Amino acid sequence: MMTYKVFKRLTDGELKTIFHLLQEGDDMTAFQNYEWMKTIDLSFRKNRLRTLFGQIRYLTIFKDSKPVMVFPFHVQRHTLKIGKFGYKRGLYLLGQRSYSDYLTPIYQSINIEVLQYAVSVACDYFKLYTIYLGQLREETAIRRLVMSENKLFQTTVTGCEHCVALSFPLTFDEFCKGLSKNLISNLKKQRNRQRRENVHITYELIEGVCQNEHIRQRIGEIHSERFNDKNCGNVNMILGKFLNVVYGGIDEIQHAMSHNPYSWLLLGKNNGEIISYIYGLKDRHAIRVMQLGFSTEYKRYAPGIITFLEYVKDNYTNLQGSVIDFTRGEERYKYELGGKQHIIYDHCITYNKKIM
Repeated sequence: MMTYKVFKRLTDGELKTIFHLLQEGDDMTAFQNYEWMKTIDLSFRKNRLRTLFGQIRYLTIFKDSKPVMVFPFHVQRHTLKIGKFGYKRGLYLLGQRSYSDYLTPIYQSINIEVLQYAVSVACDYFKLYTIYLGQLREETAIRRLVMSENKLFQTTVTGCEHCVALSFPLTFDEFCKGLSKNLISNLKKQRNRQRRENVHITYELIEGVCQNEHIRQRIGEIHSERFNDKNCGNVNMILGKFLNVVYGGIDEIQHAMSHNPYSWLLLGKNNGEIISYIYGLKDRHAIRVMQLGFSTEYKRYAPGIITFLEYVKDNYTNLQGSVIDFTRGEERYKYELGGKQHIIYDHCITYNKKIM
């Protein structure tokens, strides 16, 4: 027999225990981890625009009294649109339009019976009959079930995005063979330029919470500088950032960096000055890169790529057989490093109560 319970707060002791049980499922990533979900939950609640018309609820499904799924929902009861920004009325997986690259309900395993029950309960409970499941990875069980034939709901694919991940082969030589000729040629030029101009790039790896406020502040400066440089003239990006400032919220990366014990931060330095960084979260499958940047002053030295490759060379024994997931986006450097493409899909589920 299946039953359900709706939690209003992630910090509820029972829900926290359930999260830690289910987040170990094979389809789960760092973005379904309880520690990251705390950041997303706080980010939502601090945003005045989101909380004005939406709310967070955690629908939890039990089978024979054992928890089998948590659906973290952003419940949007009214359509709110400002240009391209905003939400239609419906239920959304919590984490859309955030730094959460991959979304999914939280489960260890799932079947069509549990999914159909969850959809019907969610729609009946919230009196909303459209569920937006965004950013489902192609290979996950939930994606296959959503697309399978069933009688309780209809599914429409509304979009997709390409992501890139780098799987490290067994030897460093094999890894080097996967680098593009263009990248190798550019690296030689960059290294010659560094020698001529007395630039010496070193790296530092920080795993776990970054307690150094100076480092976090410097990363924030680099990110802002890079954002402004990269998006100069991009009205939508500038408007989005402006709205975030106006309506509140938190810097999710800064919050995770200072709170999440699964943080992974690679710094590039020149004479002790931080000139580049790569930040992500580790799970048992991969390091999920969420943000990176470099000082525009050092752009001509390719500090991010140089830092990453120096780290890989020195630590290859620990990296062999593992994965660096560069997540969303098809920037050229990801492919030049040997990355391979995978796809995430957005779905719209329409629940037809009459069929029940």
